[in-house]
Amino acid sequence: MPLSPESSALVRSVMARHFGLDFPESRTPDLDRAVERTFPGIPGDSGAARLATLPPNSQEMNELVRWLTVGETYFFRDEASFNALEFDVLPQLIAERRATGDMHLRLWSAGCSTGEEAYSFAILLDRLLPDVERWDLTILATDLNPYALAAARRGRYRPWALRDTPPWIQLTYFHRTGSDELELDARIRSRVTFGQLNLVSSAYPGASPDTRGMDVIFCRNVLMYFTRQAQAASVERLRRCLVPGGWLATSPAEASSELFTTFRPVSLTDAIFYRDLPEPTDRARPGPEGAGPPAAPSAIPSPTLAQPASIPERLAARVDSQPKGELSALGSPPTEVGEDLVAAARHAADQGDLALAKTRCEAALARDPLSLDAHLLLADVCLECGDQIGARTSLQRAIFLEPRSATAHFALGSLLLREGSRAEARRPLEAAIRILESEPISAIVPGTEGLTAGRITELASALLDVSADSPATDKTMSRKAS
Repeated sequence: MPLSPESSALVRSVMARHFGLDFPESRTPDLDRAVERTFPGIPGDSGAARLATLPPNSQEMNELVRWLTVGETYFFRDEASFNALEFDVLPQLIAERRATGDMHLRLWSAGCSTGEEAYSFAILLDRLLPDVERWDLTILATDLNPYALAAARRGRYRPWALRDTPPWIQLTYFHRTGSDELELDARIRSRVTFGQLNLVSSAYPGASPDTRGMDVIFCRNVLMYFTRQAQAASVERLRRCLVPGGWLATSPAEASSELFTTFRPVSLTDAIFYRDLPEPTDRARPGPEGAGPPAAPSAIPSPTLAQPASIPERLAARVDSQPKGELSALGSPPTEVGEDLVAAARHAADQGDLALAKTRCEAALARDPLSLDAHLLLADVCLECGDQIGARTSLQRAIFLEPRSATAHFALGSLLLREGSRAEARRPLEAAIRILESEPISAIVPGTEGLTAGRITELASALLDVSADSPATDKTMSRKAS
């Protein structure tokens, strides 16, 4: 039975207070299901009332968190971020530490889910450090969900978790179990320490788990689910966990100049990282006990924002010579909370007032950051405005929020292709085709102003043929077979 409006508001308040999690009206069904699963056999309103009396570390709270947190991840997720880590961040840190004889590195996967990201760190370091046994390596992996952590410690994964992992890595670091799972090598598993941590708590930086003196922190696809207040507090705590000059990586959906005012953005291999670069008058924060001195800020390159290649005119006028308006980067129907603002934004865009359309899209997303339709409409508006970074980022956010949005995948693939990123464009185009395989060819694809699944598939296939005209490049050099 659905929660009453009062009970739903109570659960939202509890989740925001204890965990910083923000649940817009569009996620009311998620709250209903989570409370029902946490308290089976009793009325939802009674379960909600009981939650209000429980501490955040109770078994019932752990159950609720289990059903309300997003756990989708896989090995080497986000190629751009791992390329930057592999070719820029870690080589610089390794060279600096070798030069001083201080052979230690500390990496943290904050919001690690079932462990794939942290284990990817361990595999990467195993490749980059031929003398890995001489190094004092710390790879910390934390998450709010204890059930996800239990799965991470087991180190067993289905092939889908390695879908973007080169086959040679699977052969080198995994072996098959009696079932259809792949088990990670025990030597790699032993290099990762897992611990439960609430990122909005005041328990860190601290020693349990030891989050102090980190060289690199990946906190990706976590902050986007927090309230604005929780985001700001968590970013400041993460900054305090870094050594001076330390690196912080977030997802494109979380990049915000307003949120990271105490950091400096650095563009690396198609990804933007943030560095904690204090002014000379700032007091250096201590690293972990026994750790050597941090790298000198003078060795840090001057940070600059990325300047990507140009994105073409809006998708409807670019793809397969279709008339303007046949295909635009729109998604599924707007969410309930943002419906009026999204409709108003679309009206402004149709009238040619792009500045107003963008303002209204951003207002809709301020109400409901998980509104797929608002993200996709904003991408369309950004294309018209010439905002290249904004257009691509909005499409990436849309795909993260709805991985089965064929429209979003097709739009992103088309943009990447026109940018000249042919190899990178293939993945979203192929994803669009796979998603539409289960649809009747005559089915209208939401957000495409009347195009059918068959027509979108035909367009995507044609663009894949174009992308095959030049050889793909693989930037992930050290992850190739040696």
